[in-house]
Amino acid sequence: ALSSPDLGYALLDEAAGYGYASEAGQAVMDYAKNQLGIEKIVAITAPDNTASQRVLTKLGFEFKKQVYLPGYHGASCYFE
Repeated sequence: ALSSPDLGYALLDEAAGYGYASEAGQAVMDYAKNQLGIEKIVAITAPDNTASQRVLTKLGFEFKKQVYLPGYHGASCYFE
């Protein structure tokens, strides 16, 4: 389990590449910080999901480490 609220999303293949994840992610981040007062938000991706890693970086997240979460096979990339 993650120790902080996390940003998560999924897109159908035909919706990928139009900036929806970045736009929605920014709206969620702004709301969480400005309206809800959440200071720390985290995110995880599969190690091979470079598109989501680019979105997270664009939103201001930084890769911190690889983690192993219960119920998932293999590592996940952990961002703060």
